[in-house]
Amino acid sequence: ILVVFNVFVNNSYNNAVIEFYNAVPIETYSDEYIISEKPMFTGDDIEYYGWNNQTIIFKKESGIDCKPIENFKSNYQTLSSFATTSRDKFYIYVEDEFIYDGYYAQSMISSFLPIGITMIDIENGVKIKYWALDNMDKNDERFNDRLYDALKANNILKE
Repeated sequence: ILVVFNVFVNNSYNNAVIEFYNAVPIETYSDEYIISEKPMFTGDDIEYYGWNNQTIIFKKESGIDCKPIENFKSNYQTLSSFATTSRDKFYIYVEDEFIYDGYYAQSMISSFLPIGITMIDIENGVKIKYWALDNMDKNDERFNDRLYDALKANNILKE
């Protein structure tokens, strides 16, 4: 009985809930954010997540339309279809547990230069990059074990 119970509760055998949320600053230049009530996309929208190059490709039926930089026509400050302002952030959760957050990549006309994890549109998906200055502590949280296990459990991990 114990073995059967373990199969049903262990996320390495079951689908895990993976959610990506947008968040906006409470006020201009605030470090406090309000996270949207609904996720911008979930693991169900993902065709695959390329672990080594940190790319997410969306399923065609998800209806999510991302374009590479040269075709970008969104808000002209960020290089993401999901951001509404240059200081918006994205948050990743697995089973309601916070994994990490980051900013959206910025265009050359933006005065805001995010450091750390950033998301940028690519053809049919997004790429999650890490930007750091040479003298900075490198705290790259993209290769999180909990996220890896959830992607693997959902059969969307591509190594």
